[in-house]
Amino acid sequence: MAKVADVNGRLHPARLLLDNGSTSNFITQELCGKLGLVKQSSNSTISGINGQVSSTSESCHLTIQSSCGDYQVSVDCLILPTITHSLPSTYVVKKHLSIPVGLQLADPTFNTPSAIDILVGAEVFWDVLGSNSINLGNNQPRLQSSKLGWLISGCVYQSRPRQRSSLCHFLSSRESDQLTRFWELDSVSNQSCFSLEEEACEKLFQETTYRNEFGQFIVTIPLKDSPECLGDSYAMAKRRFMSSERRTRTQDQDLHPYMPTTRPPRRLFIKTVNGKRQAVSRIIPITYLIF
Repeated sequence: MAKVADVNGRLHPARLLLDNGSTSNFITQELCGKLGLVKQSSNSTISGINGQVSSTSESCHLTIQSSCGDYQVSVDCLILPTITHSLPSTYVVKKHLSIPVGLQLADPTFNTPSAIDILVGAEVFWDVLGSNSINLGNNQPRLQSSKLGWLISGCVYQSRPRQRSSLCHFLSSRESDQLTRFWELDSVSNQSCFSLEEEACEKLFQETTYRNEFGQFIVTIPLKDSPECLGDSYAMAKRRFMSSERRTRTQDQDLHPYMPTTRPPRRLFIKTVNGKRQAVSRIIPITYLIF
């Protein structure tokens, strides 16, 4: 057991596994999130026993402090969902071990299966290791001094039958997980990626767009702001409309193909002028949208 600092410098307990065969340090996603550490992009390939290969894309910087001294070290850790199974694999009866009284163990609860939060590799392993060791005897583990407290490892004799399991610390990537990630990358999401503004335009189009008796599609122009921002454009729109009418009367032959298209908007404009002149003073010149 050791203490690790979060993003604000507060210390939290964490369970470490020392592995002098590892060239990298690792931390679980759960602990990294709990500490609020800053994640960095780090595409790394991890290989283990039997050629097992996996990868990780994130890393973080971590400060580890001893629970029984002033030893402190900062390391870079690769972030993984899990590091290994709970260790030890089964519960160990502590009274069956001849541990000398007065020794400060690095993990007082070493006999209870618990999750591993951090794996510390060879970069730190030999730095924390002490020079003293105690052999507890046949079928007993060995005690090793360290800057984190006394470490305990080795075989333990169990009188009751138990299921044997061997753990070798390497990262394995299941084929099912690889296939799942492959399909996730290859699939197309059904979720809408529209922004709020685009969704509002889509809704306006569905609610207001229709086809009139002339076969034309009638659409409504969406406005981000209130029509008040157009100003008092009534007089200018009227002058342009009247100018268009005069030009139409003098150029009937040239504008004949456009007459069926322009008549409905002109009638609508005249109705607006005659019927709602006082109520509508801000309008967009319809003739500008036509020609």
